[in-house]
Amino acid sequence: MMASQLYLLDMRLGLILTGILLASTLTLTEQLSQHKIHHNHLSARTLKGDREPNLHNTGKESTTAKQYDSNQKRSTFITTLLHDYAEDVPPNFDQGEAIEVRCAMHINTFDSINESSMDYELNIFMREYWTDHRLAYNTSIPDESITLDPRMIDRIWVPDTFFHNEKKGSFHDITVPNRLLRIRQDGSIEYSIRLSLTLSCPMVLNKFPMDSQICYAQIESYAYTTDKILLRWAERDAVEIVPNLELPQFQLTRLSYGECYRNYSTGSFPCLQIKLLPG
Repeated sequence: MMASQLYLLDMRLGLILTGILLASTLTLTEQLSQHKIHHNHLSARTLKGDREPNLHNTGKESTTAKQYDSNQKRSTFITTLLHDYAEDVPPNFDQGEAIEVRCAMHINTFDSINESSMDYELNIFMREYWTDHRLAYNTSIPDESITLDPRMIDRIWVPDTFFHNEKKGSFHDITVPNRLLRIRQDGSIEYSIRLSLTLSCPMVLNKFPMDSQICYAQIESYAYTTDKILLRWAERDAVEIVPNLELPQFQLTRLSYGECYRNYSTGSFPCLQIKLLPG
């Protein structure tokens, strides 16, 4: 009788111990599982929250102006200034604002007015002014500006202006390309280029030789519509003519200029025009 009771007691104790061990094992397993889930959640949140924004991919521009002083080599600073600069993206593009470009023209020669082909020739300095804040810099040098070598200008965004009534045109590259680009501290840019142009000039000759004609020079943006670029004449010296300009068989009696827009199936494009009255 005593042996049988002891055997039953041992069996009960064994079952109790087994239950305790099983419960402990399940509790430990559940705790480990919850810890793993919490750890994975924290890891995922940390990767998402600690990722630094890529300014290039988000389209945001850095507004920190680069520093330039007299002790720094200009070539080194220009390299720094153009680092990460996108010459194929217009200023204000990421802000969705139109860039204003001011234009001016200095007429060196005005000649070869041809009644049979109805055109005339110009040699000009075409000047354009705009602001690109990506190129702003700080300097301790008062009134300092940076003039780029003509061969470096292709690394800077410039307006895509063209002459709407051009028949023929050419750049000048003797002894180097006749181009100038100057950057000031606030990012304002002055761009000048020398051009020779043959422009169309439709004429009405039914009153010849007592007639008077009007010839135009029309400047337009090729790719950018009015919501991307605005063309304006410069506030001062918008159109200049070399003193004592003489034309064979003609006399330039009057000159005026203004702004215009051209509407195509591809959109509305800004333009400028000069009206020349040779008589």
